[in-house]
Amino acid sequence: MNKWGVGLTLLLASTSVLAKDIQLLNVSYDPTRELYDQYNKAFAAHWKQETGDNVVVRQSHGGSGKQATSVINGIEADVVTLALAYDVDAIAERGRIDKNWIKRLPDNSAPYTSTIVFLVRKGNPKQIKDWNDLVKPGVSVITPNPKSSGGARWNYLAAWGYALHHNSGDQAKAQDFVKALFKNVEVLDSGARGATNTFVERGIGDVLIAWENEALLATHELGKDKFEIVTPSESILAEPTVSVVDKVVDKKGSRAVAEAYLKYLYSPEGQEIAAKNYYRPRDESVAKKYENAFPKLKLFTIDEVFGGWTKAQKEHFSNGGTFDQISKRGVYWIKAGNPNALRHIVLDQCVPNQLQNHNPAPCAEVKPDAGYVVFKDRNGPLQYLLMPTYRINGTESPLLTEPQTPNFFWLAWQSRNFMSMKRGAEVPDSAVSLTINSPTGRTQNHFHIHISCLRPDVREKLNAAQGQISTQWLPLPGGLEGHEYLARRVTENELVQRSPFMMLAEELPEARDHMGRFALAMAQQSDGSFVLLATERNWLAFNRASAEELQDHQCDILK
Repeated sequence: MNKWGVGLTLLLASTSVLAKDIQLLNVSYDPTRELYDQYNKAFAAHWKQETGDNVVVRQSHGGSGKQATSVINGIEADVVTLALAYDVDAIAERGRIDKNWIKRLPDNSAPYTSTIVFLVRKGNPKQIKDWNDLVKPGVSVITPNPKSSGGARWNYLAAWGYALHHNSGDQAKAQDFVKALFKNVEVLDSGARGATNTFVERGIGDVLIAWENEALLATHELGKDKFEIVTPSESILAEPTVSVVDKVVDKKGSRAVAEAYLKYLYSPEGQEIAAKNYYRPRDESVAKKYENAFPKLKLFTIDEVFGGWTKAQKEHFSNGGTFDQISKRGVYWIKAGNPNALRHIVLDQCVPNQLQNHNPAPCAEVKPDAGYVVFKDRNGPLQYLLMPTYRINGTESPLLTEPQTPNFFWLAWQSRNFMSMKRGAEVPDSAVSLTINSPTGRTQNHFHIHISCLRPDVREKLNAAQGQISTQWLPLPGGLEGHEYLARRVTENELVQRSPFMMLAEELPEARDHMGRFALAMAQQSDGSFVLLATERNWLAFNRASAEELQDHQCDILK
């Protein structure tokens, strides 16, 4: 090899050694999973070419309001890509983002837009054509909860704006219209993706009020033979916004790459990726290329109709605002078709089939002697349910504190291997969680423990609080998902010998006679111990005691 070849080899070797490995966390809202999965790969390739450095972007997804609360409470997000400006403003008010954030990027830091449309079942059996059809008797509507979901707030305001325009600006009539619409709401999920799953996978509802990108994704992924999109006569211009989290990037030294990550969203490639994932691009040339993909409709803005997000949030979504007024303090009883569906599956199908034919179907496993079954849930690729082989309800059942009752939590933990078998690769214990909801936080009457992935932000919060969690039930600092939680550390030996239901009932005086008010969750810590989490129903805090909110059935923690 000549001296030039040797020099080139040394140069390449030194460049490889000098290349940095960088990790970013993007805390985003529910329906952007597919968008950022594709965009993150493109940006990593771009950054590698520009700098030689390797960048990996981790994702966290959930209802936009909940995600903002997670960042406020300390999750180390380098960037946020949230559903609306108000949620970023809320983080800025706590000093974690510069208050002038909205002016740092073009188009008020909204690199792509969307709007609100309707998804209906094939043939549109209820003949949904416009907003006024959603208030008709007998129409079952699915929309997320405006208290936790940014998409739900866009849905709500789109309906309000339509009503204003068709009632000469009469606010009282607009409120009556939206109240009538919410009376038809069948399920009020915490996030937009959860609402889509309720409508698409669980088959509940006649019409889903949805982000346009989410509706387009559903029809393209699941087939136009199953669903149709109805574009209303008018809707709202939805502008999801992005920002670096200044406190975090300055602490980590990641500002340069974090800012480049967001700026690249405005590049031709970034805009192409947005359009391919059914978001309306800002770039004129890209928008023209994809103009046939997005129906034309009359769009009004949050500023034009509501005076901006600060005013809209205060009037409509703050405590005591119009949403609280029309929803009786925000309390909606969630219906889910047949509440005994799981009970029928267990008692009328799985158990008889196992006993008669030695076949657990439709369950994954039936253990008659041990008294439980394991069933693959439709929601999420890896979620399973552990259920008793006999009739028992949930946390309110006195059977759970009887010594002869099986330790269902420990049995559920032992059944976590079904997740790995389904995935075809190991699911680490740190990614697994168990939850059971209270009666007001569940949709099925039969006792069931959710075996599923832990939300990445919850994992980080539990890791950070590990040293503060004791062997007594004490408040978890900062709570989780905007709700208060009690936490207790448990060893494996203790968990084997004693049910978490017994621990809660015997150690917490307020729970002893009111177990039905509580939801429970469990996860393993890095030291091999377990943390039990309990939350109590609190209507004034919009807490239905649904510990399932700590789980991510799409399993982003594994990506």
